[in-house]
Amino acid sequence: MYLEKLEIQGFKSFANKNKLVFSGMLSDKKRGITSVVGPNGSGKSNIADAIRWVLGEQSSKMLRSKKSDDVIFMGSDKKSRLNFAEVSLFLNNQNPNFKFREMESVKGDFLENGEEENKDRGEIDNIDALLMLSEITITRRVYRDGHSEYLINDSKVRLSDVQIFLAKANFGQKTYSVIGQGMVENFLNTSPTERKAFFDEATGVKQYQIKRDISLNKLETSQENLGQVEMLLNEIEPRLNSLTRQVGKLKKRKSLEGLLEENQLKYYSFLWKEADSKLQAFNKKITDDSNSRNELKDDLEKKKQKVEAINAESSLNEVFLQLQTKLSEVKEIISRNENQKENIFNWEKIRLENKNSDEIESLIKEKNEHVLELENLNKELLVFVNKIDGPENFEETQRIMLDLENKKQEKQKELMKLEALLELKLEKSGNFDISFLFSKQSEIKGDLLKANEALEILDLDLKDKESRLNEDAEGEKKIILKIEELEEELKRARIDYNPSNVQKINSDLESLLSKIKDVNESSDLNLFKKIVSDIKDGLSNLIGFVSGQKFDNTIEKINSKIFEFKKEREKAGEALSEIRLNFNIEKNKKFQLELHINKLSKDLQEIEQKISSNKKEENFSDVETKKNNLEKELGELSNSILDIKLRLEKIKIEKETQRQNKEKTEKSLIQVKEKINEIDSRISFIKSNDAKNQAKLENLEDAIKNNFLSGELDDSKFVESLDKEKLFINKTLDEQKSLLQSLELESANFNQEQEKKREYLLNLQKEIHELELTLNSIYNDLNSSQINLAREETRMEDLENNILNDKIEINLIKNYKETGEDINVDVLRAEINRIKNQLELIGGIDPEVEKEYVETKKRYDFLFEQTDDLNKTIKSLEKVIVELDFLIKDRFESEFKLISEKFNEYFKILFNGGQAKIFPIKEDMTENGLDKIDNELDSKNSEGSTKNEESQSFRNLKKIKYLKKYNAVGLSGVDILAVPPGKKIASVNMLSGGERALTAIALICAIISANPAPFVVLDEVDAALDEANSERLAKILDDLSDKTQFIAITHNRATMKRANILYGITMGADGVSKLLSIKLDEYSQ
Repeated sequence: MYLEKLEIQGFKSFANKNKLVFSGMLSDKKRGITSVVGPNGSGKSNIADAIRWVLGEQSSKMLRSKKSDDVIFMGSDKKSRLNFAEVSLFLNNQNPNFKFREMESVKGDFLENGEEENKDRGEIDNIDALLMLSEITITRRVYRDGHSEYLINDSKVRLSDVQIFLAKANFGQKTYSVIGQGMVENFLNTSPTERKAFFDEATGVKQYQIKRDISLNKLETSQENLGQVEMLLNEIEPRLNSLTRQVGKLKKRKSLEGLLEENQLKYYSFLWKEADSKLQAFNKKITDDSNSRNELKDDLEKKKQKVEAINAESSLNEVFLQLQTKLSEVKEIISRNENQKENIFNWEKIRLENKNSDEIESLIKEKNEHVLELENLNKELLVFVNKIDGPENFEETQRIMLDLENKKQEKQKELMKLEALLELKLEKSGNFDISFLFSKQSEIKGDLLKANEALEILDLDLKDKESRLNEDAEGEKKIILKIEELEEELKRARIDYNPSNVQKINSDLESLLSKIKDVNESSDLNLFKKIVSDIKDGLSNLIGFVSGQKFDNTIEKINSKIFEFKKEREKAGEALSEIRLNFNIEKNKKFQLELHINKLSKDLQEIEQKISSNKKEENFSDVETKKNNLEKELGELSNSILDIKLRLEKIKIEKETQRQNKEKTEKSLIQVKEKINEIDSRISFIKSNDAKNQAKLENLEDAIKNNFLSGELDDSKFVESLDKEKLFINKTLDEQKSLLQSLELESANFNQEQEKKREYLLNLQKEIHELELTLNSIYNDLNSSQINLAREETRMEDLENNILNDKIEINLIKNYKETGEDINVDVLRAEINRIKNQLELIGGIDPEVEKEYVETKKRYDFLFEQTDDLNKTIKSLEKVIVELDFLIKDRFESEFKLISEKFNEYFKILFNGGQAKIFPIKEDMTENGLDKIDNELDSKNSEGSTKNEESQSFRNLKKIKYLKKYNAVGLSGVDILAVPPGKKIASVNMLSGGERALTAIALICAIISANPAPFVVLDEVDAALDEANSERLAKILDDLSDKTQFIAITHNRATMKRANILYGITMGADGVSKLLSIKLDEYSQ
């Protein structure tokens, strides 16, 4: 790889676009030397600055400027300033013999280009792939607004990409790739620490150190991210634990709800089916009873109709009896006429010759007329009797009328039932509950008043007992204090007693008596007055005692009294405990009574609310919906009643029609009676004529007798006519007898039928009575069944309300399929109540908590995975850093040794002898620095997990700081030892200016020889050299040109002589640098 071309535009004095084309590979495989010459101030060094700038230099000092936009052409008197500067470096990478330094493989998950966002910006993805290209262009562009950009092969990249590329290609950004003015002397004048950075590039470990720095930055970022993730985990974990518990409760609640639903389905299904079976049984019984009732009613009505029909026939029977009587009379008349006719026939035989035959004939004719009339009458009577024997039309009419009457009664009963149902609906709507509620309110108020009175009595009792308890407790405290004082006095008396101290004892005892007197005067210690009095009497005997024995006896008495006092105190304590126990019991009773009062108050409040609600229903319009429903039901009932009324009207019309038919029948009966009356009158007329005829016959008999006696009756003609007349009369009589026989037979049949009808009527009445009893029983059963049905319907409604209150669909209950197991309703009810209690204990849980739990758990798991990933990344980065440290140290040591040898070699060439070397200055650090940090931190981690976490973060921070502070090489600096021939010098500071320049040049040549860069820019490094040393330097550069390409900015003729291409730089009046070029190879040819 070598520099093929350099393009500069707008950079410092190069305002116009200039191209510098450099020599490539020469025939002898040397890269050649390009010299840039020109007067001072013409802008030669700006070429070196442009190369340094495009290679990523950030130091304004190194670029000989103060700020970033100073590199842009500032303008002149004759040319305006530019707004941007751009430098492009064209590298030729076609030389197969040039092998750039590749980074050794380092294990670990490490991205060379850093972040993936570079891809979005079109940045390069792989430095190694870039280094395999034949042409590489590096461009840097800056604008006056401060915006800057880097490009490699016209693709935007970051500065770090450029730095990594240059490090891999062995470009020294701050060292030997571009050696500017004064850098040679400054190189020796710098401190060993500053010199170390130069050797990092010289030894070729800079690229690894960049990787190491990037890895350290990533490690620090990962540690910070890990700390933040752990902090988030610590924040989320308590919430997650709480959510886990809540989700557990929610799952338990769902499980209990499922179990509750299953048990409720079993429970309500059993109750529903039981109630439904009862309803069906009652409905079936009602239906059966109704059918039986209807059948019995029909049977009863039929029997009643038959009875009424029979009763209706009674009037015709009476008429028939009358006719029978009349027939009997007619029969008698016929019989009498027959006898008379027989007599007449007998007499007529005798009276053949009677002159009065004309009169007899006229009488016979009249008689025949009467007989004919009687026959006609008999015929009419037979017709009428036949009419009497067929009363079916009348019975049918009567039956229809009875049916209509029964229908009317049924409709009236239905109307009454509907009215009762209407009243029931009104009662269910709450219009009839006010009286009950008022009675319930009065009852609860009475209970509440009694409970308050009992509470007041109990409260007074409790206050009294509490005051007594306080008094007894206070008395007990005083007794205890007095006993303690007595014991203390007794102790002092025992200690202070001696025969010479009797007066002291007497005074103490008097003091003791005065204290006991105080106790005796206490009104709260009545129980102990007697004991205190005894003690006082016993102690009074001590006054004046001088004998130790008597004193001891007295003390023993006092001790016994005190012991008795204590026993009495214990009894009092027991009594006090009992009082306290009773007090607590009474207090508990008071509490229970207060609870009862509160319950009664709540019940009273609910009753008053119901009353108020009922009043509102009566007085206000806030129950419009309920009112509308009732009005709708009432409207339907009214429509039913109206329909029944219309049907009743129709029945009335039918009844009226039947009544009219009945009237017609009655009219027909009247006509029959009139006809009978007519027949009676005719019979009367016949009777009167018969009487007349009888009289005439009697007269005739007398005349015949007289004529017979006189012998006038012997005419044969007359006898013959009498015979004929006799035959006619006989024939007529036979007909009348036959008629009478048929009438008598019919009359007998009629009487027999009437007898049967009477018996049948009695049986019917008996059956009607039994049917009525049975029907009443059925009515009672039906009413009872209807009541039971109403109760079951009410229970079913209550059950349905309970089901709806438990938020269960009725269809689920109806369609629930039993498993066939035995169901114990009480056990199920207890189990349901137990589950409900458990649900109440669990309480309500927001269903969204499960969603929140899932989200929180997901976030927690994600963060936990991130901690794993971060820990893996941290371990991987630590491993990369360790491997890089090993690689850097190994590479640095080997290259450093080679540079030291080359340095000594080129030093001897330039100085014609002498000795020079470089040696490292080790850092003051222990080998196990990280272990020491861990041990120091572990000694402070004995105070809990929280501090351990903080210490872990602190340990990580210390590690990173340690790794940043102490490099992988383990050097704090590099020192140089240069001893020209014939001199003894301990430090390079003792060298002269020329010696210092030659020493620095020797070191630079050693670095180029050991680790050659693609090209090196030398900016007047030979300015301080004399002619001989310049020749030596030129020769060295010519020898090294087979390893690297040199661009020398110089005034030295020896260097120009060795150059292959010579560029001249001039500056015109406009302040713009211009280029002039000469290819010396062609010129020499």
